[in-house]
Amino acid sequence: EKGVFYSDLYEDAYADIRRTNTMPAHSWLPAGKTTGFKIDGINSDKATDLVLTYSLAANGSGAPVNGITVRINGTVYPVSGTLGGQNVFSEQTITGIAPASTMTIEFEGTAANNTVGYRVDNIKLVGKK
Repeated sequence: EKGVFYSDLYEDAYADIRRTNTMPAHSWLPAGKTTGFKIDGINSDKATDLVLTYSLAANGSGAPVNGITVRINGTVYPVSGTLGGQNVFSEQTITGIAPASTMTIEFEGTAANNTVGYRVDNIKLVGKK
């Protein structure tokens, strides 16, 4: 979308784009570091029933979904559950999002919570007009 920007949350610990022989390009949040990225400038004005979906995988089996914090317009949206096998993506869904003329979505892993490394892909914000 025009006007949408992507950036790192921290200058000294970068989230980056990775691709492996068996996985398509995705955002990588390395283990043991406080890092993350932000998507800014999303226009959802006049939209209703906003739903954020994204694919999440961990570099270890049985990792908690909440190893990564998701913040939308500064509000943390709690997520829970356990991921499956190592590097196997599963879709996560967040509902009840308030629309705004300009929205920001942040994915953050802290050194304390991100003990395995997480992969984020297929980020979609969908609503009704």
